[in-house]
Amino acid sequence: MKLYRIAFRNVLRNKRRSLLSGTAIAIAAMIITILLSLYSGIGKDMEDNVYKFLTGHIRIRHNEYTANENLNPLHLSVDHYKEILTRLDNIGTIKASNPRISFGTAFYGSPRLFIEDIKDRDKFLTAFKTADNPVFSFLREKYLYAKERLGERGYDLPLPDEVTATANPVVLGDLLYGINEVLTRYELYDLPFFSGISLSEETKEFTNGKVSYEERILFNRLLLQDAFPDLIAESPRSGKMILGMGMGIDFERDKDFINIKEKITQRDARGELPGTGENIREIILTSGLAKKLNATIGDRLTISTKTKYSGINGMTFTVKGIISLPVGMYNNNMFFLPLDTAQKLLKMDDSVSEILVLLKNIQNIDKTIPVIQNTIAEAQISNIEVSPWSTIDIYPMYLAIIDFVGYYMGLFFFLLGSTVIITTTMMVIYERMREIGTIAAMGMKGGQIVKLFFLESFIIGAIASFVGVIIGSGITIPLSIYGMDWTEAMGEINMVISGFLRPQWDLGRTFIVFVYSTAVASFASFIPSRRAAKIQPVEALRAL
Repeated sequence: MKLYRIAFRNVLRNKRRSLLSGTAIAIAAMIITILLSLYSGIGKDMEDNVYKFLTGHIRIRHNEYTANENLNPLHLSVDHYKEILTRLDNIGTIKASNPRISFGTAFYGSPRLFIEDIKDRDKFLTAFKTADNPVFSFLREKYLYAKERLGERGYDLPLPDEVTATANPVVLGDLLYGINEVLTRYELYDLPFFSGISLSEETKEFTNGKVSYEERILFNRLLLQDAFPDLIAESPRSGKMILGMGMGIDFERDKDFINIKEKITQRDARGELPGTGENIREIILTSGLAKKLNATIGDRLTISTKTKYSGINGMTFTVKGIISLPVGMYNNNMFFLPLDTAQKLLKMDDSVSEILVLLKNIQNIDKTIPVIQNTIAEAQISNIEVSPWSTIDIYPMYLAIIDFVGYYMGLFFFLLGSTVIITTTMMVIYERMREIGTIAAMGMKGGQIVKLFFLESFIIGAIASFVGVIIGSGITIPLSIYGMDWTEAMGEINMVISGFLRPQWDLGRTFIVFVYSTAVASFASFIPSRRAAKIQPVEALRAL
Protein backbone atom coordinates (compact mmCIF):
# COMPACT_ATOMS: atom_id res chain seq x y z
CA MET A 1 0.00 0.00 0.00
CA LYS A 2 1.31 3.40 -0.82
CA LEU A 3 2.38 5.61 2.09
CA TYR A 4 0.17 8.54 1.16
CA ARG A 5 -2.93 6.31 1.48
CA ILE A 6 -1.85 5.16 4.93
CA ALA A 7 -1.13 8.79 5.89
CA PHE A 8 -4.57 9.91 4.73
CA ARG A 9 -6.28 7.06 6.63
CA ASN A 10 -4.31 7.91 9.78
CA VAL A 11 -5.50 11.52 9.56
CA LEU A 12 -9.12 10.40 9.28
CA ARG A 13 -8.78 7.63 11.90
CA ASN A 14 -7.46 9.98 14.58
CA LYS A 15 -10.04 12.72 14.14
CA ARG A 16 -9.60 14.37 17.55
CA ARG A 17 -5.83 14.51 17.27
CA SER A 18 -5.96 15.75 13.68
CA LEU A 19 -8.54 18.38 14.63
CA LEU A 20 -6.40 19.64 17.53
CA SER A 21 -3.29 19.94 15.41
CA GLY A 22 -5.18 21.43 12.45
CA THR A 23 -6.97 24.02 14.62
CA ALA A 24 -3.67 25.39 15.93
CA ILE A 25 -2.29 25.63 12.38
CA ALA A 26 -5.50 27.25 11.06
CA ILE A 27 -5.55 29.88 13.84
CA ALA A 28 -1.92 30.76 13.19
CA ALA A 29 -2.53 31.10 9.43
CA MET A 30 -5.69 33.16 10.02
CA ILE A 31 -3.97 35.62 12.39
CA ILE A 32 -1.00 36.07 10.07
CA THR A 33 -3.34 36.72 7.10
CA ILE A 34 -5.31 39.36 9.04
CA LEU A 35 -2.27 41.11 10.52
CA LEU A 36 -0.38 41.34 7.23
CA SER A 37 -3.48 42.80 5.58
CA LEU A 38 -3.90 45.25 8.44
CA TYR A 39 -0.32 46.51 8.29
CA SER A 40 -0.51 46.74 4.53
CA GLY A 41 -3.68 48.83 4.94
CA ILE A 42 -1.97 51.14 7.44
CA GLY A 43 0.92 51.67 5.06
CA LYS A 44 -1.36 52.34 2.07
CA ASP A 45 -3.54 54.69 4.10
CA MET A 46 -0.58 56.66 5.40
CA GLU A 47 0.92 56.92 1.93
CA ASP A 48 -2.34 58.25 0.47
CA ASN A 49 -2.70 60.78 3.29
CA VAL A 50 0.86 62.03 2.83
CA TYR A 51 0.23 62.54 -0.88
CA LYS A 52 -3.19 64.17 -0.55
CA PHE A 53 -2.86 66.19 2.65
CA LEU A 54 0.80 67.11 2.86
CA THR A 55 3.14 66.78 -0.06
CA GLY A 56 1.50 65.51 -3.23
CA HIS A 57 3.85 63.40 -5.33
CA ILE A 58 5.71 66.64 -6.05
CA ARG A 59 5.61 69.89 -4.07
CA ILE A 60 6.37 73.36 -5.41
CA ARG A 61 7.42 76.00 -2.88
CA HIS A 62 9.60 79.05 -2.39
CA ASN A 63 13.11 77.71 -1.87
CA GLU A 64 13.38 79.25 1.63
CA TYR A 65 9.89 78.43 2.90
CA THR A 66 10.60 74.96 4.29
CA ALA A 67 13.59 76.11 6.35
CA ASN A 68 11.36 78.72 8.03
CA GLU A 69 8.11 76.76 8.03
CA ASN A 70 7.58 76.93 11.80
CA LEU A 71 7.40 80.74 11.53
CA ASN A 72 4.56 80.57 8.97
CA PRO A 73 6.55 82.70 6.47
CA LEU A 74 3.76 83.81 4.13
CA HIS A 75 6.12 86.30 2.49
CA LEU A 76 8.12 83.34 1.13
CA SER A 77 5.43 82.53 -1.39
CA VAL A 78 4.99 81.09 -4.85
CA ASP A 79 4.20 84.12 -7.01
CA HIS A 80 2.32 84.10 -10.34
CA TYR A 81 0.84 80.76 -9.38
CA LYS A 82 -1.90 80.90 -12.02
CA GLU A 83 0.68 80.93 -14.78
CA ILE A 84 2.43 77.96 -13.17
CA LEU A 85 -0.87 76.05 -12.97
CA THR A 86 -1.57 76.70 -16.66
CA ARG A 87 1.81 75.28 -17.56
CA LEU A 88 1.38 72.27 -15.26
CA ASP A 89 -1.95 71.44 -16.89
CA ASN A 90 -0.09 70.98 -20.19
CA ILE A 91 2.35 68.36 -18.83
CA GLY A 92 1.07 64.93 -19.83
CA THR A 93 2.34 62.98 -16.81
CA ILE A 94 0.51 65.22 -14.32
CA LYS A 95 -2.93 64.14 -13.12
CA ALA A 96 -3.81 67.15 -10.93
CA SER A 97 -2.31 70.21 -9.25
CA ASN A 98 -3.69 72.23 -6.37
CA PRO A 99 -2.54 75.62 -4.98
CA ARG A 100 -2.81 76.15 -1.22
CA ILE A 101 -2.19 78.67 1.50
CA SER A 102 -1.73 77.32 5.03
CA PHE A 103 -1.78 79.68 7.99
CA GLY A 104 -2.27 79.73 11.74
CA THR A 105 -5.20 81.57 13.29
CA ALA A 106 -6.97 82.41 16.51
CA PHE A 107 -10.76 82.08 16.70
CA TYR A 108 -12.57 84.47 18.98
CA GLY A 109 -16.09 83.36 18.30
CA SER A 110 -17.77 86.50 17.04
CA PRO A 111 -17.32 89.52 19.27
CA ARG A 112 -19.35 91.64 16.85
CA LEU A 113 -23.04 92.35 17.23
CA PHE A 114 -25.29 90.98 14.50
CA ILE A 115 -28.98 91.46 13.89
CA GLU A 116 -29.66 87.94 15.16
CA ASP A 117 -28.00 88.85 18.46
CA ILE A 118 -30.58 91.51 19.28
CA LYS A 119 -33.41 89.90 21.23
CA ASP A 120 -35.84 92.83 21.02
CA ARG A 121 -35.08 95.28 18.23
CA ASP A 122 -37.67 97.84 19.38
CA LYS A 123 -36.29 98.00 22.91
CA PHE A 124 -32.69 98.04 21.70
CA LEU A 125 -33.31 100.90 19.24
CA THR A 126 -35.32 102.83 21.82
CA ALA A 127 -32.53 102.52 24.38
CA PHE A 128 -29.95 103.53 21.80
CA LYS A 129 -31.95 106.52 20.52
CA THR A 130 -33.13 107.90 23.88
CA ALA A 131 -29.74 107.34 25.53
CA ASP A 132 -31.39 106.94 28.92
CA ASN A 133 -28.33 105.32 30.50
CA PRO A 134 -24.57 106.05 30.40
CA VAL A 135 -23.72 103.13 28.14
CA PHE A 136 -26.17 103.93 25.34
CA SER A 137 -25.44 107.64 25.75
CA PHE A 138 -21.76 106.87 25.19
CA LEU A 139 -22.48 104.56 22.24
CA ARG A 140 -24.74 107.13 20.56
CA GLU A 141 -22.23 109.95 20.99
CA LYS A 142 -19.35 107.90 19.58
CA TYR A 143 -21.58 106.45 16.84
CA LEU A 144 -22.08 109.91 15.39
CA TYR A 145 -18.32 110.42 15.51
CA ALA A 146 -17.79 107.03 13.81
CA LYS A 147 -20.40 107.93 11.15
CA GLU A 148 -18.48 111.09 10.32
CA ARG A 149 -15.09 109.38 10.13
CA LEU A 150 -16.39 106.40 8.14
CA GLY A 151 -18.16 108.82 5.79
CA GLU A 152 -14.75 110.18 4.87
CA ARG A 153 -13.83 106.64 3.73
CA GLY A 154 -17.01 106.12 1.74
CA TYR A 155 -19.16 104.32 4.33
CA ASP A 156 -22.57 105.98 4.60
CA LEU A 157 -24.01 104.90 7.97
CA PRO A 158 -27.64 105.73 8.74
CA LEU A 159 -28.61 108.20 11.45
CA PRO A 160 -29.92 106.35 14.54
CA ASP A 161 -33.26 108.22 14.49
CA GLU A 162 -33.90 107.06 10.92
CA VAL A 163 -33.68 103.35 11.77
CA THR A 164 -36.75 101.35 12.83
CA ALA A 165 -37.18 97.79 14.04
CA THR A 166 -38.87 96.86 10.76
CA ALA A 167 -36.19 98.45 8.62
CA ASN A 168 -34.42 96.63 5.84
CA PRO A 169 -31.91 94.18 7.39
CA VAL A 170 -29.14 95.94 5.47
CA VAL A 171 -29.98 99.23 7.19
CA LEU A 172 -30.08 97.56 10.61
CA GLY A 173 -26.80 95.88 9.77
CA ASP A 174 -25.25 99.23 8.89
CA LEU A 175 -26.33 100.60 12.25
CA LEU A 176 -24.76 97.68 14.09
CA TYR A 177 -21.63 98.08 11.96
CA GLY A 178 -21.31 101.61 13.33
CA ILE A 179 -21.84 100.39 16.90
CA ASN A 180 -19.17 97.73 16.36
CA GLU A 181 -16.80 100.45 15.20
CA VAL A 182 -17.35 102.15 18.56
CA LEU A 183 -16.85 98.89 20.46
CA THR A 184 -13.59 98.35 18.57
CA ARG A 185 -12.08 101.68 19.52
CA TYR A 186 -13.28 102.34 23.07
CA GLU A 187 -13.09 100.42 26.30
CA LEU A 188 -16.47 100.79 27.93
CA TYR A 189 -15.50 99.24 31.24
CA ASP A 190 -14.36 102.65 32.51
CA LEU A 191 -17.92 103.96 32.43
CA PRO A 192 -19.42 104.36 35.95
CA PHE A 193 -22.51 102.43 34.84
CA PHE A 194 -20.64 99.12 34.87
CA SER A 195 -19.39 99.47 38.44
CA GLY A 196 -22.83 98.54 39.72
CA ILE A 197 -23.56 95.45 37.59
CA SER A 198 -22.65 91.84 38.28
CA LEU A 199 -20.13 90.60 35.75
CA SER A 200 -20.11 87.00 34.62
CA GLU A 201 -17.04 84.85 35.15
CA GLU A 202 -16.51 84.91 31.40
CA THR A 203 -16.33 88.71 31.43
CA LYS A 204 -14.05 88.83 34.46
CA GLU A 205 -11.43 86.86 32.52
CA PHE A 206 -10.95 89.92 30.32
CA THR A 207 -10.53 92.56 33.01
CA ASN A 208 -6.75 92.73 32.55
CA GLY A 209 -4.46 93.26 29.60
CA LYS A 210 -7.06 94.57 27.15
CA VAL A 211 -4.69 95.75 24.49
CA SER A 212 -5.45 93.95 21.25
CA TYR A 213 -8.16 94.71 18.72
CA GLU A 214 -9.94 91.43 19.39
CA GLU A 215 -9.77 91.60 23.17
CA ARG A 216 -11.12 95.15 23.25
CA ILE A 217 -14.22 94.53 21.15
CA LEU A 218 -14.74 91.13 22.80
CA PHE A 219 -14.63 92.54 26.30
CA ASN A 220 -17.01 95.35 25.42
CA ARG A 221 -19.52 92.93 23.93
CA LEU A 222 -19.35 90.77 27.06
CA LEU A 223 -20.08 93.87 29.14
CA LEU A 224 -23.12 94.65 27.01
CA GLN A 225 -24.39 91.08 27.37
CA ASP A 226 -24.03 91.25 31.15
CA ALA A 227 -25.59 94.71 31.41
CA PHE A 228 -28.48 94.15 29.02
CA PRO A 229 -29.34 90.41 29.05
CA ASP A 230 -32.91 91.24 27.96
CA LEU A 231 -31.67 93.04 24.84
CA ILE A 232 -28.52 91.25 23.68
CA ALA A 233 -28.24 87.47 23.34
CA GLU A 234 -25.34 85.75 24.99
CA SER A 235 -22.73 84.32 22.63
CA PRO A 236 -21.42 81.09 24.15
CA ARG A 237 -18.28 81.22 22.01
CA SER A 238 -17.38 84.88 22.31
CA GLY A 239 -15.30 84.40 25.44
CA LYS A 240 -13.07 81.66 24.04
CA MET A 241 -9.90 81.86 22.04
CA ILE A 242 -9.25 78.67 20.10
CA LEU A 243 -6.20 78.16 17.92
CA GLY A 244 -6.74 76.66 14.49
CA MET A 245 -5.02 75.98 11.20
CA GLY A 246 -6.57 77.46 8.09
CA MET A 247 -6.14 76.35 4.52
CA GLY A 248 -7.07 78.46 1.53
CA ILE A 249 -7.81 76.04 -1.28
CA ASP A 250 -9.11 75.89 -4.83
CA PHE A 251 -12.18 73.69 -4.32
CA GLU A 252 -12.49 72.89 -8.01
CA ARG A 253 -8.95 71.50 -8.15
CA ASP A 254 -9.28 69.73 -4.80
CA LYS A 255 -11.29 66.69 -5.93
CA ASP A 256 -8.16 64.58 -6.50
CA PHE A 257 -6.66 65.61 -3.15
CA ILE A 258 -8.62 66.04 0.09
CA ASN A 259 -11.91 66.06 -1.87
CA ILE A 260 -13.64 68.37 0.59
CA LYS A 261 -16.93 68.42 -1.28
CA GLU A 262 -17.46 64.68 -0.76
CA LYS A 263 -16.47 64.76 2.91
CA ILE A 264 -18.89 67.45 4.10
CA THR A 265 -21.17 65.89 6.72
CA GLN A 266 -23.25 69.00 7.51
CA ARG A 267 -24.09 71.81 5.12
CA ASP A 268 -26.48 74.72 4.86
CA ALA A 269 -29.81 74.62 3.04
CA ARG A 270 -28.23 75.39 -0.34
CA GLY A 271 -25.71 72.61 0.12
CA GLU A 272 -22.97 74.45 -1.72
CA LEU A 273 -19.29 75.04 -1.06
CA PRO A 274 -18.21 78.42 0.34
CA GLY A 275 -18.77 81.17 -2.18
CA THR A 276 -16.23 83.59 -3.51
CA GLY A 277 -16.53 87.31 -4.07
CA GLU A 278 -15.73 90.66 -2.56
CA ASN A 279 -18.25 90.55 0.30
CA ILE A 280 -18.67 86.78 0.79
CA ARG A 281 -17.03 85.38 3.91
CA GLU A 282 -17.73 81.66 4.33
CA ILE A 283 -15.70 78.76 5.74
CA ILE A 284 -15.89 75.02 6.31
CA LEU A 285 -14.92 73.71 9.76
CA THR A 286 -13.61 70.26 10.54
CA SER A 287 -15.87 68.43 12.98
CA GLY A 288 -13.22 68.42 15.72
CA LEU A 289 -12.71 72.18 15.51
CA ALA A 290 -16.47 72.78 15.36
CA LYS A 291 -16.82 70.81 18.58
CA LYS A 292 -14.12 72.90 20.28
CA LEU A 293 -15.82 76.11 19.16
CA ASN A 294 -19.31 74.79 19.90
CA ALA A 295 -20.12 76.01 16.40
CA THR A 296 -22.73 74.88 13.92
CA ILE A 297 -24.01 75.81 10.46
CA GLY A 298 -24.77 79.51 10.14
CA ASP A 299 -22.67 80.61 13.12
CA ARG A 300 -20.34 83.57 12.73
CA LEU A 301 -16.75 83.29 13.87
CA THR A 302 -14.07 85.96 13.92
CA ILE A 303 -10.55 85.02 12.81
CA SER A 304 -7.36 86.88 13.62
CA THR A 305 -4.15 86.03 11.79
CA LYS A 306 -0.81 87.35 10.62
CA THR A 307 -0.65 88.63 7.05
CA LYS A 308 2.05 88.24 4.41
CA TYR A 309 3.50 91.57 5.53
CA SER A 310 3.58 90.54 9.25
CA GLY A 311 0.60 92.71 10.11
CA ILE A 312 -2.55 91.52 11.87
CA ASN A 313 -5.83 91.15 10.04
CA GLY A 314 -9.20 89.79 11.04
CA MET A 315 -12.43 88.82 9.32
CA THR A 316 -15.76 87.46 10.49
CA PHE A 317 -16.94 84.35 8.64
CA THR A 318 -20.16 82.38 8.44
CA VAL A 319 -19.89 78.61 8.90
CA LYS A 320 -21.01 77.16 5.59
CA GLY A 321 -20.36 73.49 6.28
CA ILE A 322 -18.74 70.96 8.60
CA ILE A 323 -16.40 68.33 7.25
CA SER A 324 -15.16 65.11 8.81
CA LEU A 325 -11.58 64.33 7.82
CA PRO A 326 -10.23 60.80 8.22
CA VAL A 327 -6.98 61.98 9.86
CA GLY A 328 -7.51 62.95 13.49
CA MET A 329 -4.53 65.32 13.70
CA TYR A 330 -6.16 67.49 10.99
CA ASN A 331 -9.78 66.95 11.94
CA ASN A 332 -9.19 68.51 15.36
CA ASN A 333 -8.05 71.98 14.33
CA MET A 334 -8.43 72.71 10.60
CA PHE A 335 -10.82 74.81 8.56
CA PHE A 336 -11.04 75.59 4.86
CA LEU A 337 -11.93 78.69 2.89
CA PRO A 338 -11.78 79.66 -0.80
CA LEU A 339 -8.33 80.52 -2.05
CA ASP A 340 -9.22 84.06 -3.12
CA THR A 341 -10.78 84.80 0.29
CA ALA A 342 -7.63 83.55 2.02
CA GLN A 343 -5.54 85.78 -0.25
CA LYS A 344 -7.61 88.82 0.82
CA LEU A 345 -7.38 87.90 4.49
CA LEU A 346 -3.62 87.34 4.33
CA LYS A 347 -2.79 90.09 1.81
CA MET A 348 -1.28 87.44 -0.47
CA ASP A 349 -2.20 89.07 -3.81
CA ASP A 350 -1.37 86.67 -6.69
CA SER A 351 0.60 84.17 -4.60
CA VAL A 352 0.18 80.96 -2.62
CA SER A 353 2.19 79.00 -0.07
CA GLU A 354 2.63 75.93 -2.24
CA ILE A 355 1.37 73.92 -5.16
CA LEU A 356 0.92 70.15 -4.76
CA VAL A 357 1.14 67.91 -7.81
CA LEU A 358 -0.26 64.40 -8.28
CA LEU A 359 1.02 62.24 -11.13
CA LYS A 360 -0.88 59.75 -13.25
CA ASN A 361 1.85 57.25 -12.43
CA ILE A 362 4.23 57.88 -9.54
CA GLN A 363 6.93 55.95 -11.41
CA ASN A 364 7.26 59.00 -13.67
CA ILE A 365 8.31 61.27 -10.81
CA ASP A 366 12.01 61.45 -11.72
CA LYS A 367 11.38 62.48 -15.31
CA THR A 368 8.55 64.90 -14.44
CA ILE A 369 10.51 67.02 -11.94
CA PRO A 370 12.99 68.37 -14.56
CA VAL A 371 10.06 69.18 -16.85
CA ILE A 372 8.38 71.21 -14.09
CA GLN A 373 11.64 72.97 -13.26
CA ASN A 374 12.19 73.89 -16.89
CA THR A 375 8.66 75.19 -17.39
CA ILE A 376 8.93 77.39 -14.29
CA ALA A 377 12.29 78.70 -15.49
CA GLU A 378 10.75 79.47 -18.90
CA ALA A 379 8.10 81.54 -17.12
CA GLN A 380 10.96 83.48 -15.48
CA ILE A 381 9.66 82.76 -11.97
CA SER A 382 12.60 82.54 -9.59
CA ASN A 383 13.34 81.22 -6.07
CA ILE A 384 11.20 78.11 -6.54
CA GLU A 385 12.07 74.56 -5.43
CA VAL A 386 10.45 71.46 -6.89
CA SER A 387 10.68 68.54 -4.45
CA PRO A 388 9.67 64.88 -4.73
CA TRP A 389 7.65 63.65 -1.77
CA SER A 390 10.41 61.21 -0.79
CA THR A 391 12.76 64.05 0.21
CA ILE A 392 10.25 66.13 2.18
CA ASP A 393 10.67 66.38 5.95
CA ILE A 394 9.78 63.34 8.03
CA TYR A 395 6.97 61.91 5.93
CA PRO A 396 9.07 59.32 4.11
CA MET A 397 10.38 58.34 7.54
CA TYR A 398 6.79 57.76 8.68
CA LEU A 399 6.24 55.38 5.79
CA ALA A 400 9.59 53.69 6.42
CA ILE A 401 8.56 53.17 10.05
CA ILE A 402 5.29 51.62 9.00
CA ASP A 403 7.11 49.31 6.57
CA PHE A 404 9.67 48.44 9.25
CA VAL A 405 7.05 47.74 11.90
CA GLY A 406 4.88 45.84 9.44
CA TYR A 407 7.80 43.70 8.30
CA TYR A 408 9.02 42.81 11.77
CA MET A 409 5.55 42.39 13.22
CA GLY A 410 4.76 40.09 10.32
CA LEU A 411 8.00 38.20 10.97
CA PHE A 412 7.17 38.02 14.68
CA PHE A 413 3.76 36.51 14.04
CA PHE A 414 5.21 34.16 11.45
CA LEU A 415 7.64 32.94 14.11
CA LEU A 416 4.92 32.82 16.75
CA GLY A 417 2.68 30.87 14.40
CA SER A 418 5.59 28.59 13.54
CA THR A 419 6.16 27.90 17.24
CA VAL A 420 2.54 26.90 17.69
CA ILE A 421 2.61 24.70 14.61
CA ILE A 422 5.94 23.04 15.47
CA THR A 423 4.99 22.44 19.11
CA THR A 424 1.64 20.93 18.16
CA THR A 425 3.15 18.68 15.49
CA MET A 426 5.97 17.46 17.74
CA MET A 427 3.56 16.79 20.62
CA VAL A 428 1.35 14.70 18.38
CA ILE A 429 4.26 12.58 17.12
CA TYR A 430 5.77 12.01 20.59
CA GLU A 431 2.37 10.81 21.79
CA ARG A 432 2.39 8.15 19.05
CA MET A 433 5.47 6.22 20.19
CA ARG A 434 3.52 2.96 20.62
CA GLU A 435 2.17 3.32 17.10
CA ILE A 436 5.70 3.92 15.79
CA GLY A 437 6.96 0.81 17.58
CA THR A 438 4.14 -1.27 16.15
CA ILE A 439 4.71 -0.28 12.52
CA ALA A 440 8.48 -0.66 13.00
CA ALA A 441 7.95 -4.19 14.37
CA MET A 442 5.87 -4.93 11.28
CA GLY A 443 8.88 -4.18 9.11
CA MET A 444 8.53 -0.50 8.15
CA LYS A 445 11.93 1.14 7.73
CA GLY A 446 13.04 4.33 9.49
CA GLY A 447 12.95 6.38 6.29
CA GLN A 448 9.43 5.20 5.53
CA ILE A 449 8.29 6.13 9.05
CA VAL A 450 9.70 9.64 8.62
CA LYS A 451 8.03 9.95 5.23
CA LEU A 452 4.70 8.68 6.62
CA PHE A 453 4.63 11.28 9.38
CA PHE A 454 5.74 13.96 6.91
CA LEU A 455 2.80 13.11 4.66
CA GLU A 456 0.36 13.17 7.59
CA SER A 457 1.68 16.58 8.71
CA PHE A 458 1.53 17.83 5.13
CA ILE A 459 -2.12 16.77 4.73
CA ILE A 460 -3.17 18.28 8.06
CA GLY A 461 -1.05 21.41 7.43
CA ALA A 462 -2.39 21.97 3.91
CA ILE A 463 -6.03 21.57 4.90
CA ALA A 464 -5.67 23.64 8.10
CA SER A 465 -3.65 26.37 6.38
CA PHE A 466 -6.23 26.58 3.61
CA VAL A 467 -9.05 26.87 6.15
CA GLY A 468 -7.04 29.46 8.12
CA VAL A 469 -6.33 31.74 5.16
CA ILE A 470 -9.94 31.38 3.95
CA ILE A 471 -11.27 32.48 7.35
CA GLY A 472 -8.66 35.24 7.53
CA SER A 473 -9.61 36.40 4.03
CA GLY A 474 -13.28 36.16 4.93
CA ILE A 475 -12.66 38.60 7.76
CA THR A 476 -10.26 40.86 5.86
CA ILE A 477 -12.08 41.29 2.54
CA PRO A 478 -15.31 42.76 4.04
CA LEU A 479 -13.18 45.05 6.25
CA SER A 480 -11.27 46.19 3.17
CA ILE A 481 -14.61 47.21 1.64
CA TYR A 482 -16.44 48.65 4.64
CA GLY A 483 -13.45 49.69 6.74
CA MET A 484 -12.71 49.78 10.47
CA ASP A 485 -13.67 52.84 12.50
CA TRP A 486 -11.12 53.58 15.23
CA THR A 487 -11.51 57.35 15.13
CA GLU A 488 -11.63 57.67 18.91
CA ALA A 489 -8.40 55.74 19.34
CA MET A 490 -6.57 57.74 16.65
CA GLY A 491 -8.00 61.16 17.46
CA GLU A 492 -5.05 62.44 19.51
CA ILE A 493 -2.26 60.55 17.74
CA ASN A 494 -0.06 62.96 15.83
CA MET A 495 0.44 60.84 12.74
CA VAL A 496 -1.13 60.91 9.29
CA ILE A 497 -3.14 57.72 9.84
CA SER A 498 -6.87 57.72 9.22
CA GLY A 499 -9.35 56.95 11.94
CA PHE A 500 -11.24 54.88 9.36
CA LEU A 501 -8.93 52.16 8.07
CA ARG A 502 -9.32 49.61 5.32
CA PRO A 503 -7.04 46.53 5.48
CA GLN A 504 -5.45 45.64 2.14
CA TRP A 505 -6.09 42.00 1.19
CA ASP A 506 -3.71 40.58 -1.40
CA LEU A 507 -3.98 37.20 -3.13
CA GLY A 508 -0.23 36.77 -3.53
CA ARG A 509 0.48 37.51 0.13
CA THR A 510 -2.35 35.17 1.19
CA PHE A 511 -0.87 32.38 -0.97
CA ILE A 512 2.52 32.90 0.68
CA VAL A 513 0.91 32.53 4.13
CA PHE A 514 -0.74 29.28 2.97
CA VAL A 515 2.50 27.86 1.58
CA TYR A 516 4.50 28.97 4.62
CA SER A 517 2.06 27.48 7.15
CA THR A 518 1.87 24.20 5.22
CA ALA A 519 5.64 23.98 4.90
CA VAL A 520 6.27 24.70 8.60
CA ALA A 521 3.71 22.08 9.65
CA SER A 522 5.23 19.51 7.27
CA PHE A 523 8.91 20.02 8.09
CA ALA A 524 8.14 20.27 11.84
CA SER A 525 7.51 16.52 11.71
CA PHE A 526 11.10 15.70 10.68
CA ILE A 527 12.86 16.12 14.01
CA PRO A 528 10.54 14.04 16.23
CA SER A 529 9.81 11.42 13.53
CA ARG A 530 13.51 10.92 12.76
CA ARG A 531 14.24 10.51 16.46
CA ALA A 532 11.31 8.14 16.92
CA ALA A 533 12.32 6.08 13.88
CA LYS A 534 15.73 5.37 15.45
CA ILE A 535 14.20 3.88 18.60
CA GLN A 536 14.10 0.11 18.77
CA PRO A 537 10.58 -1.35 18.35
CA VAL A 538 10.65 -3.00 21.79
CA GLU A 539 11.63 0.31 23.46
CA ALA A 540 8.97 2.19 21.50
CA LEU A 541 6.29 -0.33 22.51
CA ARG A 542 7.14 0.24 26.17
CA ALA A 543 6.58 4.01 25.83
CA LEU A 544 3.54 5.40 27.58
